[in-house]
Amino acid sequence: MKRVAVWAVAAAVAAGGAAAGGEAKPPYRNPTAGRELVYQLPGMHRAKLIHDLVYRRVAGIQLRMDVYHPSSWDGRGRLPAVIIGGPPAYGAGKDSGQKIGWSQLVAASGLAAATFDIRSDNYLATPRDPSEDVAAAIDFVRANAARLSIDGDRLCTLGFSLGTAPWHLWAAMHDPRPWLRCNAVYYGALDLHDQGLPGPADLVDEFSAITYLRRDGDRIAPMLIAKAARDQFAGIPRSIDKFVAEARRLRAPVQLWTHPGGPHGFDTTKPDARSRQIIAATLRFFRARLLG
Repeated sequence: MKRVAVWAVAAAVAAGGAAAGGEAKPPYRNPTAGRELVYQLPGMHRAKLIHDLVYRRVAGIQLRMDVYHPSSWDGRGRLPAVIIGGPPAYGAGKDSGQKIGWSQLVAASGLAAATFDIRSDNYLATPRDPSEDVAAAIDFVRANAARLSIDGDRLCTLGFSLGTAPWHLWAAMHDPRPWLRCNAVYYGALDLHDQGLPGPADLVDEFSAITYLRRDGDRIAPMLIAKAARDQFAGIPRSIDKFVAEARRLRAPVQLWTHPGGPHGFDTTKPDARSRQIIAATLRFFRARLLG
């Protein structure tokens, strides 16, 4: 943990240090869509990018993935990676400012990011489609780990909201593997029973992360959950509270970070100290699980 803390301090100094001759450096301005993220590291937009890989062909469409590496990466060896998917239909695909920003940030922290488009769940009507897309993306990363310079045995997932988080967690938790080292969730529904998911109860159970928490207890991969206390989708923070209470009962490795004034999407809409603190904690979480 000390090495992580030193890295964080170094990044902060780099962001606000003085130039030679005592002149203050101008503030870092990300020239890409990644500037949407409220937490920035200097030079994060210089991440090396492998663009538009087709990772799956399904239902007459091609689903594509971008892979980010640190700007200093020389291509030798393999880096652990964070898996980040999203549906373009909701403005949350791989080319959204949020996903670009997170991918750049992960790369700037010394990891790789595999960021990809998934199909829409059609407002919870077709949860299997995006869930299987996430699973296919993970399989693609592992099968192509050498050419992507990714360590397929050290992966974590990062999901958001209703449109990605439940499907990431289904892919990671329903058939757990030791190479999926952790999962992070931002304002995501962890129990779909209160979210209006149509269909029979067994379908709702299958795509609710709380199902796999109850099944596996303290054997689940470590999780970080970021909760927006002012979330306009009231069912989401309720589901998080329910999940965290169950995790504590089962002594499962789950940590909760709450933004007391945070709305849904606070990582792109609430540029305050608490938002930045939670994002920085998420990067430390990834590094601890993947590099520790």
